[in-house]
Amino acid sequence: MPHARKQIRDAAVTALTGLTTTGARVYPSRAVPVQEDRLPALLVYTREETSGVDTIGGAGSRGLQRICSLRVEGICQSIADLDDQADDIAAEVETALAADPSLGGLAKDLQLTQTEIGFTDEGGQPIAGVRMIFAVQYRTRERAPSTAI
Repeated sequence: MPHARKQIRDAAVTALTGLTTTGARVYPSRAVPVQEDRLPALLVYTREETSGVDTIGGAGSRGLQRICSLRVEGICQSIADLDDQADDIAAEVETALAADPSLGGLAKDLQLTQTEIGFTDEGGQPIAGVRMIFAVQYRTRERAPSTAI
């Protein structure tokens, strides 16, 4: 069974698939090359996690409280309305993830902590990116990182 963190990413991908602006163009990686014909799109990934023991017990039976940074990066390309498209993507992502902050029971809570918006015009048509960072709080046992509790 995969690490609970991967299960959380997969649940986020499922929750974000089918949004009005990005449709099925949701990729569970930050390393996916996204060509113009695959935009607008979402990249879903994790970068860091903090953890600490939250219950006392014998080795292996202690609970770990974990908080991972789930990043959802929206990428869009347009000539006229880049700001509007980036904001539309952000609104759709925030709404979809707020509908089930437990991500199907895997997480204790999910909270938007930061939004970054950037633009580039390298290579032709302007591209906008909106990166949303969500703090996902979840628990596992010390020796069972694949099972969220």
